[in-house]
Amino acid sequence: MDSQLGFNLLFGAFATCGVWVLKVMWDANTEIRESQNEMKEKMHDFQTQMHNDFVRRDDFKDFAAEMKDMLNKIIDKLDKKADK
Repeated sequence: MDSQLGFNLLFGAFATCGVWVLKVMWDANTEIRESQNEMKEKMHDFQTQMHNDFVRRDDFKDFAAEMKDMLNKIIDKLDKKADK
């Protein structure tokens, strides 16, 4: 076997390994991009669902203020009733 044939076989083996590594990296990159797109879709769905499932802070503050007023009225009535 002459040296040129040996060199060609060795170079072909290294090139094949290099191409295989590049393909593995390309597939991993593609998979990462697909998973990122899925995560973006899930986050968008979560944000739209959040508006339907959870109470906004200012709405809760209004509700809490109304409840405090109602409880204060009940306590005032109980205090007046206890005085009699």
